[in-house]
Amino acid sequence: MCEKNVPENERHLVNGRGKMNNTSDTDSIITAAARQPIERLLPRGAENAISTSTLVEMTGAKSARILQQMIAAERERGALILSTSKGRGGYFRPSLDHEKGRAETEEFISQLKSRALNTLKALRSARQSLRKQTEQLEMQGW
Repeated sequence: MCEKNVPENERHLVNGRGKMNNTSDTDSIITAAARQPIERLLPRGAENAISTSTLVEMTGAKSARILQQMIAAERERGALILSTSKGRGGYFRPSLDHEKGRAETEEFISQLKSRALNTLKALRSARQSLRKQTEQLEMQGW
């Protein structure tokens, strides 16, 4: 784990002291993080969200894509892992304050819904294009 890859304001999350002291220290953190669900590593509240790069470091995931797959698997098992693209972005659990936690969850749902609708629009236009290409080929006798 490389300290320079972790944003300064998130270094305390990696070992609690703000700097990496030695290899065994960081190795034990990765091992401990890898053994527990990602959900347990996450702070409460959007303002405390952990960036993807920091979470990759904390979990020992080999890439952001692998981290996303790990998070997706936990979500499939029922974990409530929220994310935001606001500010510096990142992953978090809803705030323990009922109203705030509810608002964070609603915002997350809204973001996912918007992405899903945009994906469906892209799918629709791709299908229409494919249909036109097929019709053109059929008209040409293919």
